Amino acid sequence: MEKKSGLRYVAGAVYVVYAILNIIELVQTGFWIWTFLSVVGAVLVAAGLFIALPVLSAIGSGVCGIEPIRMLIVYLSFSVDSWFPKRYIFIAFLFVAFWILLVIACLNTENAKQLGIVAGVVAIVRLLAIFIMDGLYQFTFMGVLWQVILIVGAILLGFAYTGVQNKNITALSASTAQRTKSVASVGSQIERLINLKSLLDSGVITQEEFDAKKKQILGL
Repeated sequence: MEKKSGLRYVAGAVYVVYAILNIIELVQTGFWIWTFLSVVGAVLVAAGLFIALPVLSAIGSGVCGIEPIRMLIVYLSFSVDSWFPKRYIFIAFLFVAFWILLVIACLNTENAKQLGIVAGVVAIVRLLAIFIMDGLYQFTFMGVLWQVILIVGAILLGFAYTGVQNKNITALSASTAQRTKSVASVGSQIERLINLKSLLDSGVITQEEFDAKKKQILGL
């Protein structure tokens, strides 16, 4: 358990770095809502890892995926023009698939390790696609670091969340079940009391017997 907690903290730290990289981009290029959403999403993913709440990381991954989805939609709208490089659609699609896989990994913790690895592989394929299609000149130190963070973060998240349950959801389910049981118990008591009163009204039992049975039913 301690080893698993340590892995979650390391994975969370990786997403903190991812958030910092996005913040640096915001500072360098000016405020951009889509980059800001990536910061928010990365922070949510990290927070979920730190407190062992996969559903929070799932929400964060979904927020991070908003920008890639927007990019894919824009690229698809441009694809009708002959000048537009169609390879950008493929690269954007891989980025969307990456975040979708992470959302699923956070929600399906039984298979989180496999899904995290698949997401890491998708990120590697995306990196290779950029290299093959656009060449080495596209890469800067920050760009490479960005891609490495995505790959490592996905794999670590998968391993960290394997078998981890969404505590709040489990507690809510248990609480709901308990309330349902309580309501059913009260309903049963009321029904027994109604039947008992009918027996009293019809003279089958005496008032003393009714009072004694009533206390027994109510646990008094």
